[in-house]
Amino acid sequence: MSSETSLAVLAISAASLIWIFRLVYRGWLHVGYGVIFGAGISAAALVAGLLPLVGFRAALGAHLPALIVCGAAFIVVMLVYTLSQLTRWSNRMTTLTQELAIRGADWATRNGTDQSIHN
Repeated sequence: MSSETSLAVLAISAASLIWIFRLVYRGWLHVGYGVIFGAGISAAALVAGLLPLVGFRAALGAHLPALIVCGAAFIVVMLVYTLSQLTRWSNRMTTLTQELAIRGADWATRNGTDQSIHN
């Protein structure tokens, strides 16, 4: 990888980090996701962009299988974390929907306006 490519990787990584932190600041991305994405982008920038610039090409080549395994492990951990968060969100939505249905039925019973479809 040439020096220009390494600098391009670092510039794209910096732009991605700024974008992620702005999303977190505005509340459009959960802080936990922002931290994980920030750590992943920083690690990728270090391995792909910075190490070739300072002359560690031979070290990268010698440890490439280990880097691939670590990258695959990181992807698996991210998928598990994302799916666990999705499950938590789904459970919260189910609870909220059930609570709203119970409150709606209670309100209809108290006000004498049964809005069920079985009339």
